[in-house]
Amino acid sequence: MKQCVNCHQTLEDNDIFCPNCGTKAEEFVTPITPNPTAPVPPTSNATTPADEANTANPDNNQNFIRSVQQDFQNSQSLGMLKNKMHTAADKVKNADAEKKKKLKIISIIAVLAVVVLLCVTNIHRCEECDKVYLGKQYTIRFWGGTNEDVCKECYNDYYAW
Repeated sequence: MKQCVNCHQTLEDNDIFCPNCGTKAEEFVTPITPNPTAPVPPTSNATTPADEANTANPDNNQNFIRSVQQDFQNSQSLGMLKNKMHTAADKVKNADAEKKKKLKIISIIAVLAVVVLLCVTNIHRCEECDKVYLGKQYTIRFWGGTNEDVCKECYNDYYAW
């Protein structure tokens, strides 16, 4: 248990503000157990305006909490924090969009490279008619163990008889 240094209200350990006077938690102290042999200091019977407000209005604690919440919501530092968070979120979103663009470009380049490789590997020269063609390579096998790579027309002509 802690005690408020302003109004000497006994507080819970997890209290952030004194529910009686609104003093911040940094100003709370742990009460010292009195020494029975020590002289007792005189107490003051004077009441503070906060004491009078609390006795006049039992909902003052709730009003105080609402007031603190409103002050926090209306503070400039909160607005600045929100702006910084939105800016950081926008940077993340833009970074993701830029990464997506880069990935699209890389994938397009990869597809084009595959298409070019397929075309290059499928370009042949017919050994019979000396024509350059794109497509499947046909092989004519002769009796002597020799082979000739030809186009489809030459292949069909050779085996058509």
